[in-house]
Amino acid sequence: MPAKRVLMYEDARKEIAEGVGLIVRALGMTYGPKGSNVIMEKPWGAPRVTRDGFSVAKEIEIEGKEKNLGVQLIKDVIEKTNKEIGDGTTTTAILSEAIFMGGLKLLAIGYDPMSVARGVQMGYEDTIAWLDKIKKPMKGRKDIAYVATVACGGDSELGDWIAQAIEKAGENGIIVVEEGKSITTTLRTIEGMVFDRGYISPYFVNKTENLECVLEDALVLVYEKRIGNIEEFLPLLEKMAQSGKPFLIISEDVEGEALATLVVNKLQGVLKCCAVKAPGYGDRRKRNLEDIALVVGGRAFLEETGVKLGEIDLHDLGRVKKAVITKEETMLVGGAGDSKAIKARAEQIRDEIATTKSDYDKEQLEKRLARLAGGVVEITVGGATEVEVKYKKSLLEGGIKAVQAARLDGVVPGGGVAFIRAAQNLKRKAFLNESEAAGYKLLRDSLEAPIRQLVRNAGLDPSSVVEKVKDGKGAFGYDIEKGEFFDLMKAGVLDATMVVKIALRNAVSTATMLLTTDASVTEIEKKQKGKPRYPGMDEMPEDLDEY
Repeated sequence: MPAKRVLMYEDARKEIAEGVGLIVRALGMTYGPKGSNVIMEKPWGAPRVTRDGFSVAKEIEIEGKEKNLGVQLIKDVIEKTNKEIGDGTTTTAILSEAIFMGGLKLLAIGYDPMSVARGVQMGYEDTIAWLDKIKKPMKGRKDIAYVATVACGGDSELGDWIAQAIEKAGENGIIVVEEGKSITTTLRTIEGMVFDRGYISPYFVNKTENLECVLEDALVLVYEKRIGNIEEFLPLLEKMAQSGKPFLIISEDVEGEALATLVVNKLQGVLKCCAVKAPGYGDRRKRNLEDIALVVGGRAFLEETGVKLGEIDLHDLGRVKKAVITKEETMLVGGAGDSKAIKARAEQIRDEIATTKSDYDKEQLEKRLARLAGGVVEITVGGATEVEVKYKKSLLEGGIKAVQAARLDGVVPGGGVAFIRAAQNLKRKAFLNESEAAGYKLLRDSLEAPIRQLVRNAGLDPSSVVEKVKDGKGAFGYDIEKGEFFDLMKAGVLDATMVVKIALRNAVSTATMLLTTDASVTEIEKKQKGKPRYPGMDEMPEDLDEY
């Protein structure tokens, strides 16, 4: 086992605090509508420039094992916030640092860490109670746009895209955000199931003006393996041709003689058909095919079923009112699947999303859910560069989650004002000891940290702005974007109550854990050795050419 370095009490906390301070300062620069950009070196390619605090945090790792512990703890807590609510990550980091750094000062003058932590927890509970008291329900499209705009860092254009999407999707609709390939952002409503695979051959196109293949009242074959041997395929092909209905084949691939037969008969007007590759790979392809079969009301012929192509009958096939296939995607409208079975599968996928720990698996499950739901609203993000598109996509996803949270738990004044009003109403007086009382006051003082960072980023003096906000009442606050004081609720500067609560809860959890930590244990960094030497190296001549 490698040797470990153990630091105790103040020595440990001091090192950890340096790491916490460094990462939060970097994130704080990006905070709010006046936040600035951070440029990050990448292992390859051009540096990345962003104003997204969560993206910045993921790239930070510093020298010094104990300092890096502080960095990692902040990264962990904001990742937790991001997974839970999709917004409020930088607020979480700012509050964590304020509570932790203020707590260190209390410990340095002799206050008991456990009692201070209890006092902080009391302050947190009273803050949550106050937020619940002042929150208001989100009403109408304007409020949706306001909440989304704040969550998107003050970008009103992105906020408006979210408002449009939510208006189209309805209360229980699903919204997906995809990266586009043009400079413009677009929005569309997808009726039915859509997956990102297009026709195998352009010869299947029957709508030349749009380069689409449109099949109405069509049969659907869902088959996992490749289709290539015409002798195996012919019995089923003849049955489908005799039915007189158009048909769509979804399989791993259609190739060789089978593909040639389909194309020739389509071009001669004998068949109305199309073939597309199944979406996904491996086990994910199997699950996708099962979902498609469920929607169209047919069987999914997976490899393990052992059913050969020639054994498949027409009643095993699914049906759709309409299939629209382009070069890049397939849309199935009016599938014959059982609605109860589809809802049950959707609930099953939601349960999997709630329990999975992998971000990639979660993303894939969400795509499956969106396909099953139908009536999906899709925002395709445009931008001049790939970096811009990814940044906007990240903001839109966070904004959508913030609006969803606001629907569930209402809204409070933004711009840090909700925390200021909560702090002014933290008036508990009964404590077990002075350390608890100090912890309670610590939480109250720390609630000013978000508005101070917002104002600092706007180039103003935080103390003068905070004092003026304190002199006001209710939603009176400072609009960072406009540089004016007024009622922020009426002006549309709103935060989702749930985002504010979760940011504070996670910050309190991390900060109190750090304050009650008395030691750190890290692996001692090994010194780098020099270049390896080989026998006789010292005797070898510098100029080998003379030999």
